[in-house]
Amino acid sequence: MVQASVLSLVYSILIALVLYQGADHILGIFSSDPGVIQYGHMTMVILLPFYWIMAVHQILMGSFRGAGKTMVAMLVTVGNMCILRMIYINLLVPFFPSFEAVMWCYPITWMTTLIMDIVYCLKARWLPKETIKKEQIQL
Repeated sequence: MVQASVLSLVYSILIALVLYQGADHILGIFSSDPGVIQYGHMTMVILLPFYWIMAVHQILMGSFRGAGKTMVAMLVTVGNMCILRMIYINLLVPFFPSFEAVMWCYPITWMTTLIMDIVYCLKARWLPKETIKKEQIQL
């Protein structure tokens, strides 16, 4: 899990740097409209610095699922990526009605998801009590 996280962090950061450096050229592939490129650039500026969080989140979710904690993985993801986003959009965006306010819901919910992932990872009982007792006896 640690090796996968490190690799994902490195690749996410490298890809973010490449995308950020070539943002105008890359966005120009999809549209030549300056307004579209401006909104695309704003999106990249807001999302790219935080995209590494998604890499770590996906690794932790895969670990949870592999350990048989599929319900936990689903609840954490749906709770943060869907429900919390809807709450954010409905409560905060009316007070800050802008494109940037909508885009900020992504990194905010990514961060809350990662915090919940880490808390669960540190606090969860990964092995049933019977397995722990058997391992202690064998040592």
